Amino acid sequence: MTTHPFRKIIIHLCVYTVIILGIFAIQFRNQSIISKNFGQLRLSVSQLKKNTDGNTEFDDRFTIQYKGLNIYANNTKPVLIKDKEKTQKLQFLAWESLSDSSFELFFSHNVSLLCGFTGQNKEIFTITSSTNNPDWLEISVPYEIMPTYAVMQTNPKSLILSGKTQQTILSTAAIDEHYVYFTAKNNNLSYANYEPTKKFMFEEASRYALAKKEVYEQNLFNLRQKLFTSFDISENISETQVIAFIAEHLERGSYKEGLSRIPQSFLNSSKRSYLSSPYFNNLSLMQKNLMMYHENMAYKMQHAQETKQLDIFQGDSFPVFLLTQNKDKIESLLQMLVNRENFEPTLLEASGIIESYLLLEQHNRNERKIIEPLLFACIETIQKACTLEDDKLRLIEQETKQNTVSSLRVAKTLISYGIFIKNTDITTTGYFLANSALENTASLTTQNIAELYPILVQTAYYPHIEILNQANDKPIWAWTSAKNLRLNSDSDGTITLRIEFPVGQSHYIIVHNIEAFEAIEIYEMFFRTDPRFETYDSSGYVYDATNKNLLLKVKNKTAVETIKLYYKTAAIETATETATEKMDENKPEA
Repeated sequence: MTTHPFRKIIIHLCVYTVIILGIFAIQFRNQSIISKNFGQLRLSVSQLKKNTDGNTEFDDRFTIQYKGLNIYANNTKPVLIKDKEKTQKLQFLAWESLSDSSFELFFSHNVSLLCGFTGQNKEIFTITSSTNNPDWLEISVPYEIMPTYAVMQTNPKSLILSGKTQQTILSTAAIDEHYVYFTAKNNNLSYANYEPTKKFMFEEASRYALAKKEVYEQNLFNLRQKLFTSFDISENISETQVIAFIAEHLERGSYKEGLSRIPQSFLNSSKRSYLSSPYFNNLSLMQKNLMMYHENMAYKMQHAQETKQLDIFQGDSFPVFLLTQNKDKIESLLQMLVNRENFEPTLLEASGIIESYLLLEQHNRNERKIIEPLLFACIETIQKACTLEDDKLRLIEQETKQNTVSSLRVAKTLISYGIFIKNTDITTTGYFLANSALENTASLTTQNIAELYPILVQTAYYPHIEILNQANDKPIWAWTSAKNLRLNSDSDGTITLRIEFPVGQSHYIIVHNIEAFEAIEIYEMFFRTDPRFETYDSSGYVYDATNKNLLLKVKNKTAVETIKLYYKTAAIETATETATEKMDENKPEA
């Protein structure tokens, strides 16, 4: 009697096993799960049979698992893209293994997710999104935290997780309970080990008293006031001090008074270079100095490209120099950054790359898109170097504390970049870092302040390179201290320079890559070249055909002075006729 129940149980088990196996066979007869490990990172995709064209099709399912984080998509929770008009589902199309630590997922709408590891020891898992859709605003990808990890701290842009033996931090453009988000401004996700006692997060900056814009503005005011009132006119005065002092006088509307304070010994000394030439003339000699600097920078740029080194970006003057080069040279250098096997910039290199990006963006240059994917790594480099010390923020790289100049350069980069991408956490961190570096402004000498002046004070009155025309293979640029300098050309090729400077005051400009012209018009009159042009109490010029430099002395009779360069006889005749008509109109009646 007892054998019958056992026989029934065995029969039922066999039937159920056949049914279950049948279900699996039906479900997966046209589908297989492919899994691949990339170290601790695991990718699984659902692959269907090959279609009639022989191409592999994929189900809209994948999972990426790493240290308690599961990033995935399925039929009920797909990857989504949002543009200016609507939100659409992305279809998973394919994947590709790039190395033993990286792979790429491809979706419809030309969207891809590049997944891999960065950092010196490949310790940071990153995902970078990309698409050629110029209107996209946001890509959202589902995620979940595995039961072995618990959420310790949440933030609109990050999560801190705790596992059995370590803590980790997930950071991206935005994050909620179910999705991580990528945006056009921040198209990166990072997931790394977190050390709560050491790692500084940008989101923490707002807690500190020194992270205030008002404190920064007061520090800046104090520095400028000290430079203005404590200017040293001794025999040992430096060119850096003189330039900062005159720029500050221009900002305050007392240019003439500032010039009168500069000792004659400095004006006649060998300390002078092209740097101060916009204030103190001698352009014929100083232009040689400027051209030597320019050629040296061009050589360094070529050398950087050949050796694939990043140190050229450490120079604070390099970003604007980059724009003096033609499109091909700019693209080649920036492409070198992207093509490097390991992109691990130093603190100042990271800052310089971000500055270069912002300047390219300011001039609406498409080349900026080449290095856009690198910005996240650059910001990560800066964040890693941020260290709290007695409620102050310091930069420490390879156990070396950065000096005041380097700290302020990085601080200004964070402020500018944070404002650009509308990230208040990054901007606030910039103020925090700057105020920490400026805590002892009273102890700074005027020489110290002069070195910091061009970093902190955003004034066009400080001698600088101004990019005037980037349309041709040889960009036109100027070395100037004009508040505003613009160049336009018409259908006749006539070039018009509009120069803003205090009325009644003289300044000096070197305009590079100007082709030889037929005539020049200043004050609506045609001028002749004169090698003594700098000695007259008026505007004047000399043209150096060898270097293609137009050397100008401009005395502004109006707030904006206009200078025209004519290249065609017909344009000159038209200008002459117009001037004659104006003279006739102004003649008194008989």
